[in-house]
Amino acid sequence: MRSIKESKRSGVKKKKIVVVHLRNDLSGSTRVLQQSILTLQKSGLSVDLFTATIDYKGFLSEIPDISIYPIPYKRYSRRIGTFTSYLFAQVWLFIRLLKYRSQDITIYINTVMPFGGALAGWVMKKDVVYHLHEVSLAPAPVLLKKWLFAVANLTAKKAILVSDFLINEKSLTKAENIRIHNVLSQEFLSQVPRSLQNGKVISGDFRVLMVCSLAPYKGINEFIGLSKQMPDIQFDLVLNATKNEIRHIFNGDPEFRNLTIHSAKRDVHQFYSKAALLLNLSLADEHVETFGMTILEGMVYGLPSIVPCVGGVLELVENGVNGFLIDSKDQDALFEAITLMKEDTTLYQQLSKSAIKKSKMFNSNDFDNAIAKTFLT
Repeated sequence: MRSIKESKRSGVKKKKIVVVHLRNDLSGSTRVLQQSILTLQKSGLSVDLFTATIDYKGFLSEIPDISIYPIPYKRYSRRIGTFTSYLFAQVWLFIRLLKYRSQDITIYINTVMPFGGALAGWVMKKDVVYHLHEVSLAPAPVLLKKWLFAVANLTAKKAILVSDFLINEKSLTKAENIRIHNVLSQEFLSQVPRSLQNGKVISGDFRVLMVCSLAPYKGINEFIGLSKQMPDIQFDLVLNATKNEIRHIFNGDPEFRNLTIHSAKRDVHQFYSKAALLLNLSLADEHVETFGMTILEGMVYGLPSIVPCVGGVLELVENGVNGFLIDSKDQDALFEAITLMKEDTTLYQQLSKSAIKKSKMFNSNDFDNAIAKTFLT
């Protein structure tokens, strides 16, 4: 595989990349797209970005030397309003991207959601590259899910998939399917204290952390249930949502004895540095995690993780080695595992060291070179 620098020296004719991402937020798929765009820019490619920024700035807001075109998409308290806005945005994307019909471009679709951009590329006979992060799309209607993957199968020349699990579950039928694991950026890693290389040492409270989107299938109710069951432990829930969205879901300001709910934060280091344990409680019968970006972030901080027994998270967490695989609905097993790690400091240290060791397998140089190769060949 050629490195990025080698690609730049090779004289390969480079296309403009038109990137389409529905919502510029602080989610894992948005963070990964930010890394991809920076890699494309380092490779000498120019980038036009189409995205909607809602309520707060996301990871795509501060990328230098990029042309950003706002998608007219909004979220409403009523689903019908959000869905209508979503469909309008797809029509707008389709029409807007037709301006590139005489240009030499590749269209880069992040997640399956912005299908209007993919259809525009297909009509114009441009190369379309999908970056797939999902299997399930709860709570999207079943017909919409089928439509989104049908469009991806129709239009994609290449598909980047974030895990071996996703390759096995959702490879596109006509595209070249490429597995590129998510990784953490050098900017993120530079903020992790070097003192953690030998594992996390708990001083003070044993804090349990979960970072996720504001959706029931992420196991929010299960997390709240655990906090009530374990009043001597502090729980922190960081949601990819605004304060108003959180108030709407919880019918006002949520008040819990030992649980603090935080709105979306760009700086998550403050939470990982204070935490002792990281949870992912996604409900496997409703939503299967295809990778688990927050798990990888926690691993570099030496945090053992408890994750579901299925999905791409199994490529990050080994049961009893750097965390535990437990069904999110098994409250008794979750209680026992958390209690064990809190009380057995020797076991905790072993899990913590193994988490850091595992995190080093996901290398940013490999990611950069794989992304560059995908778009330059």
